[in-house]
Amino acid sequence: MNLFQKVFRNSGAIILGNGIDAFAGLLLSIILAKYFGQTDFGKISFLGIFFFLLAVVDSLWLRPVLIREIAKDESRAAIVVGNGLLIRGLLSAGVLLLFWGTFLWAGISREMSLLVLLASFNMLLSPFIFSYEVVFRSCLGMAELVKIKLAGNMVTLLLAGLVIFLKGNLYHFFIASIISATFLFLASRHYAGRVLRPCFEIDKALWRSVFVQGWFLGLSALFIFVYHRVDQIMLFHMQSASTTGVYAAGVRLVEWLQVIPLALMSSLLPLLSSSYSSFPERFEKIYRLSFKYLLIFIIPVAVGASLFPETIVTFFYGKEYALASQSFSILIFAEIFVFLGIVNNTILVAAEKQSLDPIFTGCSVVVNILLNLMLIPCYGLTGAAAASLAAYATGPVMGLFIPATRMYSWSMFYYALRPICASVIMVIFYFYFHFNIFAAAVFLPVIYIVSLYGLNSFHKDEVRLASATFEL
Repeated sequence: MNLFQKVFRNSGAIILGNGIDAFAGLLLSIILAKYFGQTDFGKISFLGIFFFLLAVVDSLWLRPVLIREIAKDESRAAIVVGNGLLIRGLLSAGVLLLFWGTFLWAGISREMSLLVLLASFNMLLSPFIFSYEVVFRSCLGMAELVKIKLAGNMVTLLLAGLVIFLKGNLYHFFIASIISATFLFLASRHYAGRVLRPCFEIDKALWRSVFVQGWFLGLSALFIFVYHRVDQIMLFHMQSASTTGVYAAGVRLVEWLQVIPLALMSSLLPLLSSSYSSFPERFEKIYRLSFKYLLIFIIPVAVGASLFPETIVTFFYGKEYALASQSFSILIFAEIFVFLGIVNNTILVAAEKQSLDPIFTGCSVVVNILLNLMLIPCYGLTGAAAASLAAYATGPVMGLFIPATRMYSWSMFYYALRPICASVIMVIFYFYFHFNIFAAAVFLPVIYIVSLYGLNSFHKDEVRLASATFEL
């Protein structure tokens, strides 16, 4: 098994684990949206924003540093995990303060204050769960983590079903979520404890690596959180919980796609890092192929979904959420730039240019906030979606004007040309034959792939690599 094959196999395992989370999250959001309705679902979505912040901080800042430290010296794994728990606890306290501060700013009601309190208990468990996940990724392997995630998601869905069966309210749901998070923590601790027990001896070098050397990763994670969720915060404050709920339904439908680039690039990061200085040609080939095949996937998905926005939204959420189709048709195109941003962030880290990332993400934050302030009062959730699309596109366009990143941005746009042309051909066939959604699902992918072949988009060495991978 060669190095590329190992990368793809590891990506498959991570996609499976993250895919279980994404699918369960989407399924849960559909169930809750239908049961609680727009207003209460909007409250759930608003409360969930800060759990997204914790996840972003962990995946983009803490987890890479901790896994890197364990990879350097596995004998220090217990100290790294123990210090990781302390650092996560400290950061979670900061997020909790931001959590309460945001609700006070938004004008918290007595009803919402109790929900915020219940969500806070859940938030306190998050750093422990994230810390034990590092053990699985570094020592036990993804197979055990996938099993635990599957069990945890089953418990969450069963408890949500029980709340609905008993005709419970929002308070009961958040109590159920605390029980589910406790189960996931205990299961993770049990299995991870077979390998190591955290050591809480303070490691100053690790803290320095996280907060001094890696501050730009933390800043970038904060910016990513803001421009991914500020639209929902501002909708909640400037419009209503009901509007936020409708908008969040569209967001949930597009965000599960991010599992694919996140899994692929997390697997490619070690290979890109080792290739940057020693094998620059391999480094270039890897990131070019990453852009190429992720764009080949996401562009037709965005185009195809935009042809049937209302059908897709109402199929999952029902006619009550039909208005979400307006934002969905915009947000699905924003995912193209999210894919590009994930690849670009990985390239910058591997090339030791990660200090540039806060520039891109910071500008995206400014664009998103300004456009939301201008567009939400006039256009509501459609304006928020348009602001997100513009914000996500800011980074790739900015990269063209910065010498250190120009080659990466040119690759993004170059490898988008053929998928765009093939998608245009696909759309022409759609309008000419007037496909319904079922016929489109069958014929449009075939038309797209044939068009790509006609445009000479595939090469023999890439096909051989894919074939060898799937034979494993």
